[in-house]
Amino acid sequence: MITSHSSLADIVLQNKFRWLWHILFWIFIYLDEFFALFGITPPLEDPLPVVIGLIIDIIVVYFNLYFLLPKFLMQKKFGIYILATTASLLLILLYNYIQYADDCYECLLSDNIQNFVHNAFIIGLAVAIKMVKDNFQTRMSLEKVSSEKLKTELGFLKNQVNPHFLFNVLNGFYIQAKKKDEQLPDAILSLSDILRYQIYETRKEFVSVVNEFEYLKNYLHLEQNRRDNLKLEISDHHLTNQAKIAPLLLLPLVENAVKYSQTTDGSESSIKLTLKVVDGKIEFNLINTKGKVDEIRSPDSGIGLDNIQKRLDLIYPEDYVFDIQDSDDIYHVCLILGAK
Repeated sequence: MITSHSSLADIVLQNKFRWLWHILFWIFIYLDEFFALFGITPPLEDPLPVVIGLIIDIIVVYFNLYFLLPKFLMQKKFGIYILATTASLLLILLYNYIQYADDCYECLLSDNIQNFVHNAFIIGLAVAIKMVKDNFQTRMSLEKVSSEKLKTELGFLKNQVNPHFLFNVLNGFYIQAKKKDEQLPDAILSLSDILRYQIYETRKEFVSVVNEFEYLKNYLHLEQNRRDNLKLEISDHHLTNQAKIAPLLLLPLVENAVKYSQTTDGSESSIKLTLKVVDGKIEFNLINTKGKVDEIRSPDSGIGLDNIQKRLDLIYPEDYVFDIQDSDDIYHVCLILGAK
C-alpha cells in the first residue's frame, strides 16, 4: 500500500496529540506532585514512593484500558469486568500493606481505603475519557464512510450507462441493418436487457448473482457482435438466486477487459470469464489478452479500478480478496467475496 506524505504527516500529528493527552492526564492526576517539582508547592520529602505509585497506577490504568475494557466491558461482560478491576485495585492495596506494614494499623487501614477510592477514581476517569474519545472517533469514521459512500455511489450512478459503449453498439447495429444481418434482432434484445437491468435492478442494494452474470454475458456478446476477432469463453458454476452481489460491481473489470483486449492489426483477442459460488463465496475470474494498451489508453484510465476498490471497501470490508496479475500478454483479475 502506498501512503501519501500528507497521510503520513496526519498520522504523526495524531500520534503526537495522543501522547500529549496521556501526559496531560497524568499531570492532572499527580498535580500536587507536579507543582512540587517546580517549587509551587512544598517539595517532596521522599520522591521514590511517588514514582513507584505513578508506575503502579500507569500499569493498572493501561491494563484496564487496553485489556479489560475491550475484552470484557465492551463485550458486555460487566460482572467479570468489575471483578477484574476490583482485583487489580486490591493488588495495589496489598502492595501498600507490604510497603507500609510497620505503620499503625488504624493509619494503614485509613490510607488503604483512601488509596482504593483514589485509584478507583483514576480508572473510572480514564475509562470515561477513552469511551467518550472512542465514541467520538466512531461517529467521525461513520460520517466519513457515509460521505465516501455517497460520493462513490453518485459517481457510480453517473457512469452506469457508458455513452462510448452505446455509441459503438448503435454504430454496430447500423452496419448490421445495412447488411440485413439476421443476428440484429437478438443483439437489440440484448441491449434492451442491459438497459432494463441498469435502470431497474441497480436500484437494489444487492441483486441475484444469476442476474448479474446474465448482464455481463449480454454485455460481452454485444461487444463480440461488433468485433469479429473477439473470442469469448463464458462459464458459470453453482450460481443460485439466493447468492447476492452488489449490482454492477464487476462491470468496470469487464469494461477494462473489453477495452484493453482490442487489437489494431486485426489479430484475434480473447476474454475468458468464469463466475461461480463455492462455500458461500462468489469467485470471479476474468482473463483477457492484451492489445496495444498504450495506444488506446485514455486519460481516465484506472478510475474504474479505483471505484471498484472503494466499493469493495465499503460493501465488503475484510470480506474480499482482490488480486490482479499483469503480464506482457495476459491480464488476469481474480475477485473472491462473501455472498450476501
